[in-house]
Amino acid sequence: MPIDEKDMDPVRRDCLAMIAETRVITVSTGRTAPWAAPVYYLYDGGSFYFFSNPEARHIREGAGLPCAASVFRDASDTSQLQGLQMSGGIEKCPLDAGTAKLALAYAGHYGIKPTANKVLDYFKHRFHARMYRFTPDTAYYMDNRRGIGSRTEIDL
Repeated sequence: MPIDEKDMDPVRRDCLAMIAETRVITVSTGRTAPWAAPVYYLYDGGSFYFFSNPEARHIREGAGLPCAASVFRDASDTSQLQGLQMSGGIEKCPLDAGTAKLALAYAGHYGIKPTANKVLDYFKHRFHARMYRFTPDTAYYMDNRRGIGSRTEIDL
């Protein structure tokens, strides 16, 4: 049975709303040298799904290794800044029906119109990209609307 949003912890509700309303996650890696890359994401089931070229530096330097990521809502007033700071890992998604379903959801979210039964091939050939996911093992939600520097560990 789904959780009624009014019964949800307000911090968690605000964090999930920010995730739903933003589009970019910055993944930070650093096997040989620090590197950060912004990518468009689809959030589902506690993970952030994105497409990248397998040869991209953030994939070569981060896949299978500990890394960090952040999502934030930009604000011109520091009292309105919200963000999510995370550590976790990047892994390549399997080429299966579940990944294809997520890829279709991602495409729909960003107005991309691939052929439904060939969605993974579309991303591979059109963008030289595969689907990856960042899964956090630790996450902190900061929300300056609750006070400058307000930060809460959160389970995504």
